[in-house]
Amino acid sequence: MEIAAFLSSLASESRVSASTQNQAFNALLFLYQQVLQKKIGLIEGVVRAKRPSRLPVLLSGIEQGWRGPTLMATRYLNSSQTYLKSFAAFRAR
Repeated sequence: MEIAAFLSSLASESRVSASTQNQAFNALLFLYQQVLQKKIGLIEGVVRAKRPSRLPVLLSGIEQGWRGPTLMATRYLNSSQTYLKSFAAFRAR
């Protein structure tokens, strides 16, 4: 069927991502079922786009050292704001 050929060409010739191929499939499914009101049936023999392998992101020693002072400064600012709010509430009494 033309649908299987189209979806296979997306993966093999156009080299689209798996999510793009899935979106195209769902769009065709909606078109045939809701707009044209035709049943597609079983689509076999479709070449699927490959999902990329997920690799964990590791920070180097330099990147870890860079984040430390930033987090410490953020904690300091948050605690300073809390102190100032408490002090302002106390003086308002």
